[in-house]
Amino acid sequence: VLNAPDLTVVWEGKDAKEWISDLKFSPDGNALAVGSHDNNIYLYNTSPEWGLRATLEGHNSYITHLDFTADGAALRSTCGAYELLFWDAAEGEQKPSGASELRDAEWDTTTCPLTWDTQGVFPAFADGTDVNAV
Repeated sequence: VLNAPDLTVVWEGKDAKEWISDLKFSPDGNALAVGSHDNNIYLYNTSPEWGLRATLEGHNSYITHLDFTADGAALRSTCGAYELLFWDAAEGEQKPSGASELRDAEWDTTTCPLTWDTQGVFPAFADGTDVNAV
């Protein structure tokens, strides 16, 4: 992670075993979610000190997209297997009932192509390989 004004290195992590596919800062900037092709999401604290908060494991394929809720309390993720999973950002644990609990949540970003808001957008014959963004 680089400091924008002078491009000095603020922090460097090497937790992922494969390349990084998505990065998202929480709305307050106190967390960074890193999606990797090793099927994991690495959740880092950014304040007061940088450090690994949790490794989120549960996807069956590489991470494609990440979104935080507007309050930064939850995270959603999609992967190459077209799974949509939900996570408690504070605890670093999967929320099995996240789809229903967070159905009406306000999201800081909407980059995950598989959400309640995009339900029905894709034709019945779509196999998912053409679902990159909405």
